[in-house]
Amino acid sequence: FNAASRGLKPDPYINLKDWANQYFRLTKEASVEPGRYRTSRTPYVEEILMELSPQSDTSEVVVIKPTQSGFTTLANIFLFGTAHLYPGPAMMAMPTDDMAKKHSKKKVAPSIRAIPALDGVIAKAKSRDSGNTLLLKEFPGGSWTFTGSNSPASARSDSVRYLILDDYDGFIQEAGDEGAPGDLLKKRTDAFGNKKKIYINSTPTVRGSSHI
Repeated sequence: FNAASRGLKPDPYINLKDWANQYFRLTKEASVEPGRYRTSRTPYVEEILMELSPQSDTSEVVVIKPTQSGFTTLANIFLFGTAHLYPGPAMMAMPTDDMAKKHSKKKVAPSIRAIPALDGVIAKAKSRDSGNTLLLKEFPGGSWTFTGSNSPASARSDSVRYLILDDYDGFIQEAGDEGAPGDLLKKRTDAFGNKKKIYINSTPTVRGSSHI
């Protein structure tokens, strides 16, 4: 009965902008201003967070950005906020596996420890717990998978509801005979129809060949 009641309970209405201001914390490993996150410090992120929220009908958000302007932090807010309130399978892809591992270790793990709202949602890392590794973190109702564009096999794995393509211009052009990794990864969201959310960001490189 209790399990059925939890399943029938409607999702909370809070959007990701309000969630970020209420729950998200910047760590000393990730920011020169550790502590409570405030969208008022970077107001240009507010519209993006609103469009990434489940309350918006937008399914894909693309951001062309300058360097070091907080948009990977925005990706983390997207991951953490949905895991807390709207859990589902999520994937964050970066240019390489090494970058994905580094991000998981140096940015994601400290943030999990710093955000009380995630206590009990994301399990603490254990060497023998396959549900919480550098590249895979499982939790009730969903999971996070971290990968690099140089690992095309990840694009053939499970369907994902939430997809992040971070630093998109750094992605490799082709994954052998399988096509562009970004396109392969985006197809992983097809099963979720209008409930999917895709967030793509990058600093542009060369005009005419820039992915973003």
